[in-house]
Amino acid sequence: MNTAECKAKAISKLSAAKLRWNLLSQALKEGSSVVQNKSVSGSTRQFTCFGVLKLTAKTELVNNDELQLITNSNKEEKIKDEKGVWYDVLNVDNRCAIVEIRLLTECIPIKELILGMDNTGNICLWPSEEVLAFYCLRNGKLFEKKVICELGGGMTCLSGLIVAAATDAQKVLLTDGNERCINNFKDIVEKNVSKFGKTVVNCMQLVWGNNEQMNYLQNSIDIILCSDCIYFDNSRESLLTTIHTLLTENGFAIIMAPLRGNTYHEFLKLAKNQFRVEEQMTYDTHVWNLHEKYLKTLENVYIPDLHYPRMIILHRIV
Repeated sequence: MNTAECKAKAISKLSAAKLRWNLLSQALKEGSSVVQNKSVSGSTRQFTCFGVLKLTAKTELVNNDELQLITNSNKEEKIKDEKGVWYDVLNVDNRCAIVEIRLLTECIPIKELILGMDNTGNICLWPSEEVLAFYCLRNGKLFEKKVICELGGGMTCLSGLIVAAATDAQKVLLTDGNERCINNFKDIVEKNVSKFGKTVVNCMQLVWGNNEQMNYLQNSIDIILCSDCIYFDNSRESLLTTIHTLLTENGFAIIMAPLRGNTYHEFLKLAKNQFRVEEQMTYDTHVWNLHEKYLKTLENVYIPDLHYPRMIILHRIV
């Protein structure tokens, strides 16, 4: 690699880190999450979603307790509490509400940033989360009578939540390592409990690499779901160890993530030591068609290396 290439690579790494910290900083200062369709100038959030799921803010009539979907009426206000705003997640195919989620708007405590806690899942929903949730919705048969776990599910555990509400999974375990995320999706689960049918839904704080927690769940999970969790250098190995420990003998993990520099390939390199690895670019025709459309219509906004989620399937090697 020549000097110019080295310099470009260094600038790229610095810029990516700076953008993410700017996003965290903005959330800290404003006390608000970057919600669907709200972009941050100069950041990866200029492209916010693929549009395969729709988030519609729930509203209430002023001076009236009746709840309904948002309309253009200025007599309505978003349903919110001290922590965030509630949304219906709609299936764009038939406009039906699947689940309700709360996106956090409360300030992130500065001590969490000082301690280096990962709060990216508390800031917004990322495209990979949206696409993985959509994939789960379109492939419900995959989860029938299976035990499912979402790792690093962020503030909503959207994929696991949709599996619980829209499929005949036996059990769904929603996890994240961040306590604020756990508290939020516990409230979300309580709000959606009537939608789960016979599916058992549990929530827990799971820190990757924590032996006590991993031993408790050892070889108990049929399918692991994970999105946008492979970028931090110091967590890839512990994530892979956790996946390997949790999966049953014939279990597998579905991971969604864009390239984002060398992070994707660094993860694959480590994964091949413990798993049989599959990669898929065209896992869903509709998502792929949108990808091709955005390449033409959002040339300066949609950047595939940052935004198009590739699918990784990890099969446990016994």
